[in-house]
Amino acid sequence: MNSRLIRVPELTDELIGEIGRIGRLRSPAEACGMLAEAPDDSPLRIIELPNRSMNPTEEYEVWGKDLGLAIEPYSGYDVAALWHTHPKGTLGPSQTDLMNVIEAVPMLLVTLLADGVNIPEWF
Repeated sequence: MNSRLIRVPELTDELIGEIGRIGRLRSPAEACGMLAEAPDDSPLRIIELPNRSMNPTEEYEVWGKDLGLAIEPYSGYDVAALWHTHPKGTLGPSQTDLMNVIEAVPMLLVTLLADGVNIPEWF
């Protein structure tokens, strides 16, 4: 098993709630994006990215070019993590999610339950 030591950003209820809101807007497709971190102690920014998957209701795909374009307006910010949603309520990362892990980049999955609860999980 390949273990990776990475620093994950601190999550707040507001952050998870906003990702859940975006996810519900994009449902039944999986929503995806990044968390951008400023060099100071400013709150993380949630930036939605287009889901480039040919099958967006089952998986997500992020293009590197989209990451660069999305963070460009935020001078000094870094990509702190990538996130995506599971609008069908599926807990845990899928096999595809695990195959698409990017070394040294925290991956956040937010499962959207029918009762409105959002369950965050790092992988």
